[in-house]
Amino acid sequence: MKLALAVTMLDEVNSVLLTLSRVGKKFATIHVVQSGEEPNPQIEKALQDHKDGHYTCLPDLDTRTEDEKQGKGERFDIGARAQSRNFSAAFSGIARTMAGGKKIDYAVGIHGDTALLHMYGIEFIIGKIKKAKCDIGVSRAMGQSLHAASLTREEMADPDHPKGGRLQDHTNKDFMPQFFVAKSSIVERLACITVTNPWCMEQCVGDAIGDADEFVFSHTAYGFADGVIYHMPSPRGWKH
Repeated sequence: MKLALAVTMLDEVNSVLLTLSRVGKKFATIHVVQSGEEPNPQIEKALQDHKDGHYTCLPDLDTRTEDEKQGKGERFDIGARAQSRNFSAAFSGIARTMAGGKKIDYAVGIHGDTALLHMYGIEFIIGKIKKAKCDIGVSRAMGQSLHAASLTREEMADPDHPKGGRLQDHTNKDFMPQFFVAKSSIVERLACITVTNPWCMEQCVGDAIGDADEFVFSHTAYGFADGVIYHMPSPRGWKH
């Protein structure tokens, strides 16, 4: 079984290096796409040493200076915009690898602050996908209310304005982008992720897969932890 890995990252160097050191050799191809044009030399070397490792640095979409960011509030749309762009670039790379003749059966997508320690959990999910005859294995924040696309920028910035409005249930295909496993047959869909909701990346990836059948391996956002660590902190001193 041949696997691909797609990573979208900002400055999460420690967790990306941990993933590459622990499971990098298990993947036939790896595509890491970073927001920020200053490459990290350790990640660069780790991917150069891989048989088919790729490292792409793209402009940081939050172009404000540190002084400009002070007191201006969070740019709530940066996450969905950057992750949609970066995942699209990473999965486009996997699609090109497949088009070049390399066999890929499944592709794993993770955020930079998600670390993979071993492959047992991934193998378990793939087994469930096969048995259920589904296209993708995902976790979902069922019952939670995520931000609706109808919210305006002013409403998002207003601490007193109610947020949410998009219930996580079976009426939509939203899923958690921090960790998922997709069959190679839908890689091209993930190579064209549109920002359908600037406040909710879960909707963007869900909309991208369209009518693909989901196997939900966790009905809570971070409930699956077999070889997976979520939200590892970024190292101090690394900026781009």
